[in-house]
Amino acid sequence: MRPLSPVHPYAMLAADGSLHLRWTRRARGAWTWLNEVETPLHEHSESYQVTYGSTGAPMAVWDVGEPQLILAAQTLTDLAALPSAKAFHVRQRGNYSLSPPCFLIELV
Repeated sequence: MRPLSPVHPYAMLAADGSLHLRWTRRARGAWTWLNEVETPLHEHSESYQVTYGSTGAPMAVWDVGEPQLILAAQTLTDLAALPSAKAFHVRQRGNYSLSPPCFLIELV
């Protein structure tokens, strides 16, 4: 019932100071790659929850409908000023539950 966690996290700091986060989705039952066609997702829609802070009690949450999130430089400055954990994680939203988290990057 629970979707698989995303994989292949990627983070890039752009010249304008924005942070670009990307990842690759996975689908339940996608154990083979038949005919080089992308496997159906097996969920009602493709959506993700990106969090900042601890996975149990995040300080910020973004819901996105594609496997990427772009954060403006000012947002990063505001997040870096918060007093606790500095990690970004992403979870795939399934029909009934969230996937386990995938670590994306930690602000230093």
